[in-house]
Amino acid sequence: MNKKIKNSILFVGIILLGYLNYYKEEDGFGIIDNVIETTNVVYDTSGYHIEAEKQIDDMDLDTTKFKKATAKYENMTLSGDKVFLDAGKNIFLEENIVGNNGEGWEIFSDALSYNQYKDLLTSDKGMKAVNKEEGITLEGKEVVTNKNFDNVDISKNVTMSNEKVKIQGDTGKYQKNKNLFTVNGNGKFESLEENGFKGEFNQGKYFLNKDTVEFRNGYTGYFQDAVIKGKNLDYNNKKQTFITRNNPVIYVDGYTINSQEIKKTRPENEVDIVGQVIGTNGDISFKGDYGVYKIDEKILYLDGDVEITNSKGEKLRGELARYNFETKVADFSNKNKNVEYSFQDRKAYSKKLVYDFNKENLVLNDGYTFEDSKYRSVGKNMEYDNTSKIGNIKNGQILVKATKELIKADDINFDTIKKDYKAFGNVNIERANDILTTNQIEYLTSMDKGNIPNEFVIKNKLDGSLTKGRNLVYTISKNQITTEEIFTYENKNSYVSGKGMVYDLGTEIGNLLSEVKYEDRKNNSVVTGDKGEFKKDTYLKLKNNVKLVTKSEELLTTEANYDFKTDVVNLPNQIDFRNLDNSFVGKLEKGKILNSKKLFVGQKFSGVSSKKENIISDVFEYGLDTKLVKLRNNINITNEDSKIKANEVLYDNKKNTIFAVGNVKINYQANMNMTGENILLNTLTKDISGEKVFMKTDKNENISSDKFKGNLDKMTFNFLRNVKGSFITKTEDSSLPTNLTGNDITITMIKDKNSNKVHRVIGKKGTVITRGTQSIKSDDIIYNFLKGTVVANRNNKIYSEDEENKVTILGNKIEGNLNEEKLYFNSKVTMENINNKNEKTTLVGDKGVLDNNAQTVQLTGNVKMENEQFIFNADRMIYNKNTQKVKAYGNTKIDYKIK
Repeated sequence: MNKKIKNSILFVGIILLGYLNYYKEEDGFGIIDNVIETTNVVYDTSGYHIEAEKQIDDMDLDTTKFKKATAKYENMTLSGDKVFLDAGKNIFLEENIVGNNGEGWEIFSDALSYNQYKDLLTSDKGMKAVNKEEGITLEGKEVVTNKNFDNVDISKNVTMSNEKVKIQGDTGKYQKNKNLFTVNGNGKFESLEENGFKGEFNQGKYFLNKDTVEFRNGYTGYFQDAVIKGKNLDYNNKKQTFITRNNPVIYVDGYTINSQEIKKTRPENEVDIVGQVIGTNGDISFKGDYGVYKIDEKILYLDGDVEITNSKGEKLRGELARYNFETKVADFSNKNKNVEYSFQDRKAYSKKLVYDFNKENLVLNDGYTFEDSKYRSVGKNMEYDNTSKIGNIKNGQILVKATKELIKADDINFDTIKKDYKAFGNVNIERANDILTTNQIEYLTSMDKGNIPNEFVIKNKLDGSLTKGRNLVYTISKNQITTEEIFTYENKNSYVSGKGMVYDLGTEIGNLLSEVKYEDRKNNSVVTGDKGEFKKDTYLKLKNNVKLVTKSEELLTTEANYDFKTDVVNLPNQIDFRNLDNSFVGKLEKGKILNSKKLFVGQKFSGVSSKKENIISDVFEYGLDTKLVKLRNNINITNEDSKIKANEVLYDNKKNTIFAVGNVKINYQANMNMTGENILLNTLTKDISGEKVFMKTDKNENISSDKFKGNLDKMTFNFLRNVKGSFITKTEDSSLPTNLTGNDITITMIKDKNSNKVHRVIGKKGTVITRGTQSIKSDDIIYNFLKGTVVANRNNKIYSEDEENKVTILGNKIEGNLNEEKLYFNSKVTMENINNKNEKTTLVGDKGVLDNNAQTVQLTGNVKMENEQFIFNADRMIYNKNTQKVKAYGNTKIDYKIK
């Protein structure tokens, strides 16, 4: 042994110790005999470098003990309260051991030994090794390793930890070159990461460089609120991912879930459950081909053939599902086909479905179909609470199977217990015969009422009719609807409106409370009234301030009754009638409109025309299309010029004509009366025509004929066929009766001091004018009654007769003045005189003059006179009708006849 004494104090101490033969009992060492004790020692031996506060050498045993010593071997340094170096140069340390192997490991223990020949560092009373550089801590009751910590075997109370994990078990082994820590028996694992994994296992491996762990031969894992049990599990602590195969089971929030594989492969706080997933909490069960459980959300996502049921019998099936373990809400969606919900007779299908098992609340989204024994619903979204029986539908419809009623709306709220529903937005209710549209409707059986608060339209599918209104209230028990707002009904032929309505759906009888209006579009009429009563497709009654207006007529009365079956409107009370252009204005006691005949018929008409004609008749018939008026019985038509009485009159306001059928009486300008048949009068132009006419003036002038035509304003009349007239021709000295006969005579009259009298006569076709004993017959004659002038142009014949003579004069051209009693013949004249002895005298001349005052006929130019006695020729002759004597002038010649 080589010893080096570094100072004299140590040497003296050794001498003294030896001299005193010092003995002392030390804890853990026993009694040391034959020892040398040295303080503040530096000791080197067999590769050890030891520094200690005290050294004790046992000379007998050849051992050395140290107190408060630090031993260094190669790169390893160990210190402790007690250090023992045996003869084999093995070092033992006890109490407060702190060491460093020079490779980064710090060592802490209460009992530790190192065998330099075997390079074994061991402890059987617990050791803790810390590698700060690598962040590793190893702990255990029994530890065996080398000074480099290449392999560390630990048993009893084994713990390996770093800043990431903590692993415990019965035995453990650290392998430096593999960066591996292996644990067997009663293993426990804890990730120190936030929300890290924990577990219990039989066999485990932790790969330090990868920060991964393997559990084998059975484990129980704790991942936040989930408990996972299985055979094997691989966990990546760095990524916080894991995978476990061979049918592991996960327990979470009261659910037991069986699967083929469970894994966490993503940073998100969720696990994948692979293979057929089957789980239950005793009430709710589910299965699927694949699952993902999101731990923070407590939500399980299922994929594949997914089915969730409960013990009550409700079943949900789909391809994708999200189930919240905390709220018991299942959220389904599908890739291809619809999600299915079924319970008893109820079935629902949709692209997306949400069901709350706690609240028994069903939500169907993105297109759905819902059906049970009473209802069928299709739409975009639906929510139904099976507990309260209250539901909501978005953009959908409900078919009531019992009534075949189909309800569509943007938003429908319904209560199947109370039998209440409310619909909002684009509301459409379709029944067998009609469709109702509005933006809001309420049907509240619980309150015995329904309500449509806003505008609505009801369309009849059979006839296309439309009913419109707003703020409609339906009393269910009375089967009665009411409204205080404007209410309208229209079809292709009619329109009805009113403000305020009460309608009995059972009897189909309703009352319109005010502002009633009915449009008959087929007949182009409108009627209004203060109130009304109606029965569907049967009748409409309007009362108070009733006004009926067509395109050109207006009728005012107090009541109008429409019979839709007969298409007749009865007006039972007094009627004020007028054309809108005021061509007719009048009153009637009562009347009716026959729409099928386009006819208005009234009784006891009294009115005025636009031409200021006062019209009275017992019956008034008015053509609503033709605008023709037919008056019947006791007709009186009067204006400032005339009066017409008849029993039947057709009044055409468009043509401005009055046609009086049958016997007619006309008084014109109070000085001319006319009777006739079938009189046609133009009230504008005053043209008039008729048959069997008899016209008489206040001058006792009269004329009649089978037919006539003329103009009352111009006072010119053309009488045809069987014309007869009687007039008085007044001269300065006398009044002479004058008669007319013929078949075509035109008479013109003029005013004479508020009277009418004949002014001119134009006769044709055998017209005869007779004055006193003289008659003029002509086919073309003009006679001025006032001046007495006359012109006859064709086939003229003058004849007169008295007690002595009968005179006939023929001439083609006659002019003269009857008042002056002179007529001039400007062409060949032939006169024939037959006296009372029947003696005939004939005179012929080129011209002639008839002078009735002188009772002479003067002929000139080639005058020839012939009787039974002689033939007398002269240049001029004057024949006296009274004396039958002749005066001859100029060249005369007489030839007597020899019998």
